[in-house]
Amino acid sequence: MKTLITTITFLIAFTSFSQIKELQNADETLATTIQSVEVSITIDSVKEMESTFNLNDIKSIVDDMSPDENISFEIKCNGKPMSNGKEASATYKITGKAGEKEAFYNNINTIKKLVTDYYNNQ
Repeated sequence: MKTLITTITFLIAFTSFSQIKELQNADETLATTIQSVEVSITIDSVKEMESTFNLNDIKSIVDDMSPDENISFEIKCNGKPMSNGKEASATYKITGKAGEKEAFYNNINTIKKLVTDYYNNQ
């Protein structure tokens, strides 16, 4: 019985002291930083691409990023089955820095044209 009471007392003291923490520099705020953003979509048609994302949506994401952050954009296109029974597919991906906005937007427009050509030629 004496061992039980000693154990319980020890546990209560241990949990009480472990709950008390001094806050050092409590007036400092913590900052959250983003190091990279990756946008990836999978589509089955040009109509799905047009309804899934808009360049203005991408611009709003990139505008909130600092210039040295990495950004990646990828479109995976699911195609029709080929003669051998396997599904055709194509993936287009670009990467860059958020500070290179215009080049990134131009590459997204290029990818959109490539996706349109991919589905038109199937």
